[in-house]
Amino acid sequence: MPHKSILDDLEPKVDILPEEPGGKGKGRGKGKKGKKNDQGKGQGQGRGKGRGGGLMAALLVVLVLGVVVAVGSFVLVSVNPKAKQTLAGLPVVGKVFGEQPAKLDPLEAARQKLAQDQAAVDAKEAALQEAQTALDAKTKELAGREQALAAKEATVAQLQEELEAKKKTIDKLARLYDQMKPAEVAAVAERLDDELVVSILNRMDERQAAKVLAAMSPATSARLSRMMASTQTGQ
Repeated sequence: MPHKSILDDLEPKVDILPEEPGGKGKGRGKGKKGKKNDQGKGQGQGRGKGRGGGLMAALLVVLVLGVVVAVGSFVLVSVNPKAKQTLAGLPVVGKVFGEQPAKLDPLEAARQKLAQDQAAVDAKEAALQEAQTALDAKTKELAGREQALAAKEATVAQLQEELEAKKKTIDKLARLYDQMKPAEVAAVAERLDDELVVSILNRMDERQAAKVLAAMSPATSARLSRMMASTQTGQ
């Protein structure tokens, strides 16, 4: 019985097909190709497994480094508060260490909303109060103007009454002087105010007024005549 080696057991067995015309050596050739293909597949699978293992190892190292950096950053922030400000300024890390807005509970949010509404109402009430104060001041000012206007109107009315009374008095004196002698009227006129005398002479009969002026001194007659002329021009 021939002796078998271990290599003989490992060598793949190839079925020898019956030879066909023009097909010598197909069985052997196919067996060799299959052996080479099996060896290539085994090597490719080994390389793929090697690459996958290397990638997982790299990811694991990165993960471990990230954990170490995070833990170190938190420890640094807890020890040095200024480091938190520095980390907060970084693009990505700042989102973690930056100031996070505190979440309010519904009750506190409602209280703040109520306080804001109350502040708005108080502001509106203050504005209304200010407008009311300005309106009251304006009303008081208008009332003062109305009182001053009423006082002026009363003064004008009083002056008109006095003027009417003075006119009546002058008219009455003119009628009386028309009945007196010119010399007597001239003697009385010498003791009266020039404006009053001119007013009386203007209301007297022209003939009687001329006689009265003739009975006066030349200086008095000339002065009164000038005043009468200016009065007639002004009218």
